Amino acid sequence: MYDHEEYIKQNKRQSKGRWRLPKIEELLSLVDYTTHNPASIADITSRHYWSSTIYTSYTRYAWYVDFYYGNSSSNHKTCNYYVRSIRDTDNGLEWGEDAPSRMSWHKAMEYAEGLNDEN
Repeated sequence: MYDHEEYIKQNKRQSKGRWRLPKIEELLSLVDYTTHNPASIADITSRHYWSSTIYTSYTRYAWYVDFYYGNSSSNHKTCNYYVRSIRDTDNGLEWGEDAPSRMSWHKAMEYAEGLNDEN
Protein backbone atom coordinates (compact mmCIF):
# COMPACT_ATOMS: atom_id res chain seq x y z
CA MET A 1 0.00 0.00 0.00
CA TYR A 2 1.22 3.52 -0.85
CA ASP A 3 2.02 5.55 2.25
CA HIS A 4 2.23 9.24 1.34
CA GLU A 5 3.58 10.33 4.74
CA GLU A 6 6.36 7.73 4.64
CA TYR A 7 7.28 8.85 1.11
CA ILE A 8 7.65 12.46 2.31
CA LYS A 9 9.84 11.41 5.26
CA GLN A 10 12.03 9.24 3.01
CA ASN A 11 12.40 12.02 0.44
CA LYS A 12 13.44 14.49 3.18
CA ARG A 13 16.10 12.08 4.45
CA GLN A 14 17.49 11.56 0.95
CA SER A 15 17.56 15.29 0.13
CA LYS A 16 19.18 16.42 3.40
CA GLY A 17 22.39 18.30 2.71
CA ARG A 18 21.66 18.71 -1.02
CA TRP A 19 21.55 22.22 -2.48
CA ARG A 20 18.35 23.24 -4.24
CA LEU A 21 16.33 26.27 -5.23
CA PRO A 22 14.15 27.45 -2.29
CA LYS A 23 10.38 27.05 -2.26
CA ILE A 24 8.44 30.32 -2.36
CA GLU A 25 7.61 30.02 1.37
CA GLU A 26 11.29 29.62 2.24
CA LEU A 27 12.28 32.62 0.14
CA LEU A 28 9.54 34.74 1.71
CA SER A 29 10.94 33.88 5.15
CA LEU A 30 13.84 36.26 4.31
CA VAL A 31 11.53 39.25 3.79
CA ASP A 32 11.61 42.11 6.31
CA TYR A 33 8.38 44.06 5.80
CA THR A 34 9.56 46.96 7.98
CA THR A 35 12.08 48.17 5.40
CA HIS A 36 12.77 48.27 1.67
CA ASN A 37 15.69 48.30 -0.77
CA PRO A 38 16.35 45.63 0.32
CA ALA A 39 13.38 44.30 2.26
CA SER A 40 15.36 41.42 3.70
CA ILE A 41 16.72 40.04 6.95
CA ALA A 42 19.66 38.57 4.99
CA ASP A 43 22.50 40.05 3.00
CA ILE A 44 20.71 39.98 -0.32
CA THR A 45 20.58 42.00 -3.52
CA SER A 46 17.39 44.04 -3.67
CA ARG A 47 15.70 42.61 -6.73
CA HIS A 48 14.01 39.47 -8.04
CA TYR A 49 14.99 35.99 -6.81
CA TRP A 50 13.66 32.74 -8.27
CA SER A 51 11.94 30.12 -6.17
CA SER A 52 11.45 26.49 -7.20
CA THR A 53 7.67 26.87 -6.94
CA ILE A 54 5.86 26.61 -10.25
CA TYR A 55 2.77 28.73 -10.86
CA THR A 56 0.04 26.09 -10.95
CA SER A 57 -2.34 27.94 -13.29
CA TYR A 58 0.30 28.41 -15.97
CA THR A 59 3.27 26.06 -15.65
CA ARG A 60 5.50 28.15 -17.92
CA TYR A 61 5.66 30.57 -14.99
CA ALA A 62 7.34 30.25 -11.60
CA TRP A 63 7.17 32.30 -8.40
CA TYR A 64 9.81 34.83 -7.40
CA VAL A 65 10.33 37.36 -4.62
CA ASP A 66 11.18 40.98 -5.31
CA PHE A 67 13.33 42.06 -2.37
CA TYR A 68 13.00 45.76 -3.14
CA TYR A 69 9.64 45.84 -1.31
CA GLY A 70 9.31 42.16 -0.32
CA ASN A 71 6.44 41.21 -2.60
CA SER A 72 6.08 37.99 -4.55
CA SER A 73 4.70 37.30 -8.00
CA SER A 74 5.17 34.93 -10.91
CA ASN A 75 6.76 35.38 -14.31
CA HIS A 76 7.82 33.41 -17.35
CA LYS A 77 10.65 31.00 -16.58
CA THR A 78 12.81 32.53 -19.34
CA CYS A 79 13.28 35.76 -17.35
CA ASN A 80 16.69 36.24 -15.79
CA TYR A 81 16.54 36.68 -12.01
CA TYR A 82 18.92 36.27 -9.10
CA VAL A 83 19.45 32.91 -7.45
CA ARG A 84 20.26 31.84 -3.91
CA SER A 85 20.37 28.15 -3.08
CA ILE A 86 19.28 26.45 0.12
CA ARG A 87 19.76 23.08 1.78
CA ASP A 88 18.33 21.19 4.73
CA THR A 89 20.74 20.36 7.53
CA ASP A 90 20.40 18.76 10.95
CA ASN A 91 20.32 22.31 12.39
CA GLY A 92 17.67 23.68 10.01
CA LEU A 93 18.02 25.48 6.69
CA GLU A 94 21.33 26.75 5.36
CA TRP A 95 21.36 29.49 2.73
CA GLY A 96 24.09 29.62 0.10
CA GLU A 97 25.67 32.67 -1.48
CA ASP A 98 24.17 34.47 -4.46
CA ALA A 99 24.88 32.86 -7.84
CA PRO A 100 27.51 34.74 -9.89
CA SER A 101 24.89 36.07 -12.34
CA ARG A 102 21.17 36.29 -12.99
CA MET A 103 19.67 33.38 -14.93
CA SER A 104 16.48 31.79 -16.22
CA TRP A 105 14.46 29.51 -13.97
CA HIS A 106 15.67 26.35 -15.73
CA LYS A 107 19.31 27.47 -15.43
CA ALA A 108 18.67 28.33 -11.77
CA MET A 109 17.42 24.81 -11.09
CA GLU A 110 20.50 23.37 -12.85
CA TYR A 111 22.81 25.75 -10.98
CA ALA A 112 21.50 24.73 -7.55
CA GLU A 113 21.70 21.02 -8.40
CA GLY A 114 25.23 21.52 -9.77
CA LEU A 115 26.39 22.80 -6.39
CA ASN A 116 25.97 19.25 -5.12
CA ASP A 117 28.61 18.04 -7.60
CA GLU A 118 31.16 20.43 -6.08
CA ASN A 119 30.97 18.77 -2.62
